[in-house]
Amino acid sequence: MIGGNSIYACCKGLRDQLRDHERKLRDYMANPMSMDNRGFLAGALAKNDQNLYNTIYTTRLISLQKQITNFEKQLEECERRNAY
Repeated sequence: MIGGNSIYACCKGLRDQLRDHERKLRDYMANPMSMDNRGFLAGALAKNDQNLYNTIYTTRLISLQKQITNFEKQLEECERRNAY
């Protein structure tokens, strides 16, 4: 069993990843084009294909949400494993 500060330290990486992905999700929802580093959204718009744009946008949202859920589960497990 590990004390409170040590629990924070040993689970810090997961906590940081969770926070980073929550930020990515917020940023993407606020301005998807600013996060389009591979040009997928821009390509869909250039083709005037709103369905493709929506599919790409929604798929990225779902992916980020799944990653966040996974990090939440991992963090919960880490904190449970290292609790008093």
